[in-house]
Amino acid sequence: INAEYMGSVLGSIAMESRDAADLPAVQQGEHVWDSALNDLSSQWSASLTAEELAALHTAANAIVQASAPDSSVDAAALSLPAVDEAIHKLPTTVSARLLRLRDEQLLRGRGFTVLKGIPVAEWGDALAAAAFLVISRLLDYLRPQNAAG
Repeated sequence: INAEYMGSVLGSIAMESRDAADLPAVQQGEHVWDSALNDLSSQWSASLTAEELAALHTAANAIVQASAPDSSVDAAALSLPAVDEAIHKLPTTVSARLLRLRDEQLLRGRGFTVLKGIPVAEWGDALAAAAFLVISRLLDYLRPQNAAG
């Protein structure tokens, strides 16, 4: 996904943030990165199934369609309610798996996971960006990666 494009999309959404003071000064536990984990990539990645990809595609497409009639994402028109509505329409098996990955890997595990299988080149920037927003919003609050967005 084009980073500049994602920045414009994310920059247009009212971000919810948490205070950095709430974060621990030193990270400790299973979620702390250790380079020895490189050999264990199958333990920190998950491939999306055909059903999950189809549901994600449907949700992302609904956001794109709601954002602009010409099927492009207008960053100013993309809204959090459209993303939330798409999430509520996901099959429970899909949202349950993503939430399970969040709980097991992000919150109580390594602190990250790599989702594999999203055909970004095939879907294009608009659909891939919308899919990213669906996944991100389902897992937690939408917020910029850094001060620059």
